[in-house]
Amino acid sequence: AGNADANHVCEEHHSKSGAGIQSRPFGRHAETEAHAARAEREKELFERRFHVIGLDIIRHEQHHEQDKEEDETYLKILTLLKNGENVFLTGFAGTGKSYILNKLKEYFKKKLTITSTTGIAAVNVKGQTLHSWAGVGLCRNTVYNTVEKIKKRPTQYRQIMNCKILAVDEISMLNIEAFEYINEVLREVRECNDPFGGIQVFFIGDFFQLPPVEKEGEIRHYCFDSPVWDKLGLKNVVLKKNYRQNEEN
Repeated sequence: AGNADANHVCEEHHSKSGAGIQSRPFGRHAETEAHAARAEREKELFERRFHVIGLDIIRHEQHHEQDKEEDETYLKILTLLKNGENVFLTGFAGTGKSYILNKLKEYFKKKLTITSTTGIAAVNVKGQTLHSWAGVGLCRNTVYNTVEKIKKRPTQYRQIMNCKILAVDEISMLNIEAFEYINEVLREVRECNDPFGGIQVFFIGDFFQLPPVEKEGEIRHYCFDSPVWDKLGLKNVVLKKNYRQNEEN
């Protein structure tokens, strides 16, 4: 009734003024028409731009799915580490290992020491090489001599003694001899007979992609063949979905 009265007033005004102004609808009908017109304009704009942004939309959906799955895995690993468990994270290239390591670094901050078995990988994870951090060099001196040198270096000695969680990226490239040597050095420095001197460890790597470095002609000896690996009681987490391949495709 209100709309009818309003339209009647408008028509009356139009007839009295003699102006060529058309009356406009009021109320819900006007809102519905405006909404429909706006939706149609947005649809046209979207269709004109779709050939440009369509691929980005698809990528956004893929990244959203990736983030969701990686976050779920991250939370599982975070829970294991917070519970004091030793963890081994593995998976092919592009499955999200670096993403999870970075998330853990954000959470634990200085409590998580980041190392890698190679210099290039250490730069990528913004850490240092395991050999440098542990003060073992090329692992050629006797364990006793290496330990004595470390004890004479206050900074290195403190960082080993204060280490809470040790992350080792590209663990697959560490051969069994170096793995056991570093284990013995850490046990002696920390005066603790537990594996790695009682330091909680988080290993990351893919033994299929990057095998241990050996001299030419020598048989490869993987660190997981060491009794130390078994004594660590590692919880294995395997990433299977290759997001990097999906993005390339």
